[in-house]
Amino acid sequence: MNRLGLLLLFAVFISCIEKRNEPKKNQSEVQLLDSMDQVIFKSFQEISRSHSFESLQKEQRIVEVGKIFLQTPYVGGTLEQGEEKLVINFRELDCTTFLENVVALSAISRKAEFTETDFLNQLLVLRYRNGNLTDYSSRLHYFSDWIHDNEQKGIIKNVTDEIGGKKYSKEINFMSTHIGAYTALKSDSSMVDLIKDTEFTINKREHFYIPENE
Repeated sequence: MNRLGLLLLFAVFISCIEKRNEPKKNQSEVQLLDSMDQVIFKSFQEISRSHSFESLQKEQRIVEVGKIFLQTPYVGGTLEQGEEKLVINFRELDCTTFLENVVALSAISRKAEFTETDFLNQLLVLRYRNGNLTDYSSRLHYFSDWIHDNEQKGIIKNVTDEIGGKKYSKEINFMSTHIGAYTALKSDSSMVDLIKDTEFTINKREHFYIPENE
């Protein structure tokens, strides 16, 4: 059975368990991984061991991890869940959460044995400014900010300029000018000010892109 088949088998199995028969979890467990995500993570551990991910080059490992999420539904806004916490969702992904999960899982699977805690710590570092979750504004909401922050951490390298990228000017202000689209901003005006500070910082940086026709 291939990796995707293994994940689907586990997913079908767990989906057949009625919620009322599941043991109660304490709040910290609920915040980490729900039952479906736990199953998917455990199956990932098995896939990683059986296919010796730790022996692969980084680039190969990233590709193999990415393949595991083929057919995963695209769902936006999964991180917007009221009080800011580290949200884990392997079942529904958007562009950024797909990237975060793949990078985090690829990083921890360079070792033959790894745990949920290893994954959570890696995801925390990727998703939050300087790797610190303090409040809603500490999340790297803008992808250009995500790239910059994770380059400063030494996790990624932005090569856009090096490979012929063109400069572009764009005022980053979507969140502060669309407060109604974000529950956290609607309910706490202090967060709006912090987001504006972040946007101001982003707008002081140079940005590059690759034109579509190139």
